[in-house]
Amino acid sequence: MKSQDDLISIIVPTYNGEKYIKKCLESILNQTYKKIEIIVVVDGSTDDTESILKMYSALDNRLKVFVQKNRGVSIARNNGIKNSAGVYLTFVDDDDYIEEDYISNMYNACKKNNWDIVKTGFSKFSNDKFSYYSLFEEAEKELDSMDIKNIFENSYAFNSSCMMLINKSILEKNNILFNTKVGYAEDFLFTYTLFSKSRKYGWINNCGYNCRINMTSNSRTGNIEKQFKNIKDAIFVYQNLFDNKNDNNVSNKILFIISSQLKAVSFKHIKYRKFISKIKEIYTNDNFENVVSKLSKNTSSGNMKIFSELLRRKSYVRLYLILKIYDLLKK
Repeated sequence: MKSQDDLISIIVPTYNGEKYIKKCLESILNQTYKKIEIIVVVDGSTDDTESILKMYSALDNRLKVFVQKNRGVSIARNNGIKNSAGVYLTFVDDDDYIEEDYISNMYNACKKNNWDIVKTGFSKFSNDKFSYYSLFEEAEKELDSMDIKNIFENSYAFNSSCMMLINKSILEKNNILFNTKVGYAEDFLFTYTLFSKSRKYGWINNCGYNCRINMTSNSRTGNIEKQFKNIKDAIFVYQNLFDNKNDNNVSNKILFIISSQLKAVSFKHIKYRKFISKIKEIYTNDNFENVVSKLSKNTSSGNMKIFSELLRRKSYVRLYLILKIYDLLKK
């Protein structure tokens, strides 16, 4: 299919993105699908991101730049959606880049199959080492509601709002935007809501989106305040989406999120009393108490069984010691 009748909006939120934004922009500007607009929302950057964007916008009028105070990626994406004019839209993070046929492959699949959304395979890379992720053997697959349920509960392929093309009318009809009250798992909440409101959707295995593994991201910094805020946000999201279901797959996924965030804490810089204070603090949240009580006892991982039991029993001291040992071993 060679038609390029529809304008596609590519939304790029950026905060201090000077290191990688050029590669990101060039990969978008060089798409084989030419009828695009690139909406970059600068979220209060203090580096040279804006000057780089001015240079590129002077060379190509498809690039539109919007500047806001530092208010977070969700508000930046929402501003991108509100200022977009495309029939379809997609998101690209400022430190990632896309292959030249990425947009055309998604667009052609949507038009051919009359899909509202298409999700794609993707790659993760660090130091020029790439890992490729695809869910199905088929090159192209229409998904049903059971496929979506299984993917959300058992895979992390749909946790990102990137790596998909969206018919904008779905967002407009259902007033779907990013929840600005949470700073972690907001992508999951957006994507799950989007699929639940859509008519037809599909998957293509083409891995045209290259996702940089960023060791200084919000979920990897080891900052205890961020890690515990991430846990609270994730619990809020899953609690609301799955409506308190005592489902093994859901509870195992919640358990994985809790454990991964606690494991990311750097115990070299965190004292025992500080850790105990923070973990007791999240237990005062009714959502957290409810979720912990439902954590699956049927998890196949021995480590996860121990971890869930410690959380249930509120065994703070043992939990601290296990995590501190893990922190020492991972260095």
